[in-house]
Amino acid sequence: MNKRVLVFSAALAVALATAALGWAQEEKQPNLVRSIAVTVKPGMSGAFESAMREHMDLRRELGDPWEWTVYQVVDGDDLGTYYIRSGLVTWADFDAYYSRDWTKVEEHFSRVLDPLIESAKGTTEELEFGMSHWPEEPPDYKLFQVYIYYIKPAKMMDFYAGAGQFHGAIMQAGWDEYFIWYMIHTGSNGPVAALVVPAVNWADFEDPEKSLFEVITEVYGEQGANELVAKFYGSFYHYDSMIVYFRKDLSLVHER
Repeated sequence: MNKRVLVFSAALAVALATAALGWAQEEKQPNLVRSIAVTVKPGMSGAFESAMREHMDLRRELGDPWEWTVYQVVDGDDLGTYYIRSGLVTWADFDAYYSRDWTKVEEHFSRVLDPLIESAKGTTEELEFGMSHWPEEPPDYKLFQVYIYYIKPAKMMDFYAGAGQFHGAIMQAGWDEYFIWYMIHTGSNGPVAALVVPAVNWADFEDPEKSLFEVITEVYGEQGANELVAKFYGSFYHYDSMIVYFRKDLSLVHER
């Protein structure tokens, strides 16, 4: 599998994320996502998708209480990679979930899906409520553009402070562009963060009428905006970007 770690907002967990944003001041609010990234062997995507549908049917039949949403990379270097995600949960939820008997699920995955997978990687990610901006009633987002930042360990505070200042300017200016920040909690080699920008369709990726730099300039002034950009961009080694598409047909989503 690729060396990257991908974090992004689960489309069917948007309602959970929205609710959790309202719980940001409460203790132990659900803010974790379990993610399994799998890269499929060349030429096996069709077989993999059929096997994944079968696997999710089994989980549904066995009463899996978690939702598992699947996303396919459709733009970027990692074509052929799918992300299987569940959240938002707490650490205590992991204990309860993994105390159940998942033997049938594990055996099915090993027998049906494993032969089609080139490699896999698991991560646990934390949604950063205070740095995110999400609509109260989100539309049916299907696409997500993800910017993955590889942070310099000695500059983590600059990264957090910069992201916080961007967020503050956006909220003050009433900018109607939405996004979510995630931080890798476990499963990465060093600090990694991701900015997730949702879209209903491809046309939503058009540049907004007012750029982010124009927004922060209005709030902080030209000198302050330039200083913020320099501090933020100096806090990470580089970033990657990609677009993922929500595959509802491969997902386990409970009726509401």
